[in-house]
Amino acid sequence: MKDGKETEYKGNYDAYLQQKEHGKISQEYAYHEYQKEVTRLTKGIQEKKQKAAQAVKISDKKKKTKRTTRPFIIFKTKRYGTKKSV
Repeated sequence: MKDGKETEYKGNYDAYLQQKEHGKISQEYAYHEYQKEVTRLTKGIQEKKQKAAQAVKISDKKKKTKRTTRPFIIFKTKRYGTKKSV
């Protein structure tokens, strides 16, 4: 009995041992596949967080440059014919 469930094995004792070993191998394989999936998803989450943080940095940088740079308007004066900022 395992987890309140009975497991029925067909055949003699040798068949029982073989089925038991096969069950163990199947369970180990499923566990390793599960671990691979967890690792893959964890990496994906980390990449998404990094991309989001990078996007925020870029947008903050753009906002900062918009605030700090002042556009120059070119117009000519009668005396100097130079650029003046607004």
